[in-house]
Amino acid sequence: MAPSSIGSRRHVLLVCALATIGCGGTTAPPAAYVADNVGAHGGLLVPLPKDRGFGEVLSKPLPKATAKADGVLAVYFLSPEKSAALTPPPSAAALKIKMPGQEAPLDVPLKLQADAKDPVGGSLFTSAPGLFSLDQLFGDLIVTVDGESVTIPFEKHR
Repeated sequence: MAPSSIGSRRHVLLVCALATIGCGGTTAPPAAYVADNVGAHGGLLVPLPKDRGFGEVLSKPLPKATAKADGVLAVYFLSPEKSAALTPPPSAAALKIKMPGQEAPLDVPLKLQADAKDPVGGSLFTSAPGLFSLDQLFGDLIVTVDGESVTIPFEKHR
């Protein structure tokens, strides 16, 4: 084998090795997690199975934060085109959130709270107020659409 060919092969192997190792810091999310695709409200767009649409997961701050509650968790369920609310809305929705400093995830029930002022707010689900003003959201979206319940892991970084 020619010396230039060996050098090129080493260069390719080095590039592949560095790409695999990365630059340190945080590691890439597991393959099942959704990449940071941001929706109209600044939340993470989580694709629903069978191309039914999307759930836009986000933390919304309260106008007046207290020591017991600073925000709500919300999910806007959107049509596949993302231009309208998902109709009909899911029959049930919840989040399982990994909270900072807690080992066990927090189960967060969501209620349909349609927002008539928002053109895509017809299928908005929100939580009760809590300590949810989070820079990062990690967890699972649990949703029932067309009678089928699915759990979709997600991860959002601001």
